[in-house]
Amino acid sequence: MKTVTVVVVVILALAGCSTTRTAHTQEPTLPVLPAYASPNPAANRSYFEAIVKANPMEKYAWYNLGVIAQGSDPKTAAVDYLRAIAIDPRLEAALYDYGMLRLRANDVNGAITYLRRAVAENPRDANALWNLGLAYARMDGRGADVAARRYLNQALVIDPTLRSALGTTTTVPSSKKL
Repeated sequence: MKTVTVVVVVILALAGCSTTRTAHTQEPTLPVLPAYASPNPAANRSYFEAIVKANPMEKYAWYNLGVIAQGSDPKTAAVDYLRAIAIDPRLEAALYDYGMLRLRANDVNGAITYLRRAVAENPRDANALWNLGLAYARMDGRGADVAARRYLNQALVIDPTLRSALGTTTTVPSSKKL
C-alpha cells in the first residue's frame, strides 16, 4: 500500500533520523511519533498542518494530509494532494491517490490523466496499472477497450494475484464487462 511507504519516508525525514541496522535483524529502527501514531485523525491532521505551516513546501506533509482526509473529506484530500503535486509533479504516491479520488468521483478523464502520470513515474506499479485499466474500461469506444485490456494485462504480469479480481480468467476479457 502506497500510504505505508510514504509514511515511513515522512517519519524518517520529519524526525531527522536515519535508519539503523543491527547485525542480527537488518530491520530499520523508526522513531515514535505519537501524533501520527494516534488513532485520532484530528491529531494526525494537526501534526502535519503544523509542519506545512512551518514549511509550506513540504510535499510529504501535504501528501499525508491528503491521506488523512481522503476517507472523510475527499475535497480536502484533493486539495492536499494537488498541493503536494504542485511542489513535486513527479510524486507518484500523490499522483496515484489523486487519480483514485478522481476515479471514485466518476471523473474518468481526470483519473486517467493522473493514473497515467503515476504509471509514467513507476511503470512497475501493478495497482496504478490495474486502476488505469479500470478507468479506461469505463470509457466508450474501441480504443478505450484496447487500452483497458493492455493496462489490466500489464498489471497481471507484474502481480498475478490481481487475477483473483477476475475469477479464473488468465487474461482480461475483451468485453467491457470487467
